[in-house]
Amino acid sequence: MVINQGGKQKAGEQKQSDINNLETTTNKVIFPIAFTNNHLFHTFVIIASDASVFWGNSGASAISRRISRTDMRYEVHSSYQTMLKSDSIIEWCVVGI
Repeated sequence: MVINQGGKQKAGEQKQSDINNLETTTNKVIFPIAFTNNHLFHTFVIIASDASVFWGNSGASAISRRISRTDMRYEVHSSYQTMLKSDSIIEWCVVGI
């Protein structure tokens, strides 16, 4: 059975992740339903808050760091750290079995 689930939450603080300590240096999404096998596809969308300021060719991105049957870890970044404010939202979608 294919399971499609998603949600939204605060985008989280922009910070440098530590590959030796992803548990405390990345943001986490817990899936409402754990997959029995693995995920097939996932995606993120950042909805910048009204206070966020972008100009020219600046941008923001969400980077997947780790994904399992029960959760995924991600981090957010923008061209300049002050552009994407902490009250921005991230929407996510994951499809799996």
